[in-house]
Amino acid sequence: SVAVKPRTITTAKEIKSLSWDLANQQIPVTIRGVVTAFRSSYLGAVVQDSTRGVFVDVHNLPESQPLRRGEYCQIEGVTGAGFFSPVVVARRIIHLGAGQLPAPLHATWEQLVNGSLDTEYAEIEGVVTAIHDWGVVLLTDGGKITLDLSEFQPETLREYQNALVRIRGCVFANFNPETHKLGAGSLLIGGAS
Repeated sequence: SVAVKPRTITTAKEIKSLSWDLANQQIPVTIRGVVTAFRSSYLGAVVQDSTRGVFVDVHNLPESQPLRRGEYCQIEGVTGAGFFSPVVVARRIIHLGAGQLPAPLHATWEQLVNGSLDTEYAEIEGVVTAIHDWGVVLLTDGGKITLDLSEFQPETLREYQNALVRIRGCVFANFNPETHKLGAGSLLIGGAS
């Protein structure tokens, strides 16, 4: 019998469209893109190519290879099921220099609440109606949503109370790791501005 080598996946969109079972089969991946968020607490980053963003698990790599927001890089590895959606488990990172953040998607209410923006670089517009620790409640055209902006100090966020704002950053769906269900009405924004 002849062993068939699986084809290497080369776009984030292909990775994100895999079923849980397929993603778990460690299909080879080589993608190039810009780092839109780096989450050391989750041991990973989001890399976005021309098709979309995907979470990159870097826990197997030495810490001497950190990724930086805005960096253009090539990620080589395999697919993984991830906690919420398919991911890349990095085996090698090739740093290719400074990149350019993508144009943000202008988030619709439906995208904000259905989880489809997970790992996407997006812009959310609304009025800040409340400040809670490291987050804000934003009144958008479709309704209220809570945004975790933990990279900002609460006193900085308080300056925006009742202001119309546009927040750009990498969106992470807020979900329960045990049930994989979305947390209603809240998102985490990485690398926010």
